[in-house]
Amino acid sequence: MSRVNIGSKGALFEYDVYWWNEDGDYFRTSRQPAAFGYTWKYPEDVHVSDRSIQSLEKRLEKMESRMVTGDRRLWSDIDTDSWVEWLMVRDILGHGDPAGSNMYFYTDDITSGKLRMGPMWDMDAAFEVCEGWSLQHESPDLYFHML
Repeated sequence: MSRVNIGSKGALFEYDVYWWNEDGDYFRTSRQPAAFGYTWKYPEDVHVSDRSIQSLEKRLEKMESRMVTGDRRLWSDIDTDSWVEWLMVRDILGHGDPAGSNMYFYTDDITSGKLRMGPMWDMDAAFEVCEGWSLQHESPDLYFHML
């Protein structure tokens, strides 16, 4: 994939409310709000094996559990720089949609690579917040309120 550095063992997946009507593979984790799920986006030309989806789902469940319990091992699960950059762009642009579609994550290895946020996408709600932080800081629809 040329826009996001994903190796042959990696994946790109989207966190959004449209997961249920996508043509393709999708899954949910136990701590996601009821309306949300993950849709597998890359690799797209092959059917994703159940094993790959289960492996990624297990990693995300572990990450979410570590967030909820304050387990410091969380920082070995995620690529902190990409998460901070994602949030900073939304803060700088005054993004007013805390849980719109097109919240992407990726990893270069499904079984052991760090979970990264990106690429940035869907900026139609930019410049809606004129004072203060973007709405992602307080929204329970994504992970930042737990961090």
